[in-house]
Amino acid sequence: MNEKKLTKKELIEAIKGYENIINNRAMVKTLSKFMLGAYIVRLGRLNAELKRRK
Repeated sequence: MNEKKLTKKELIEAIKGYENIINNRAMVKTLSKFMLGAYIVRLGRLNAELKRRK
């Protein structure tokens, strides 16, 4: 998923999805540290792209 090709609505939906994963304690416990870090980095990139578009 390339965040630059997403529409604003798709960006917001993707951000909500990643936030749901990170806020779910049971899901976080099953993830490796690498995957958790990857989700956090992706969430940061999506938020940065959304800020650039405002």
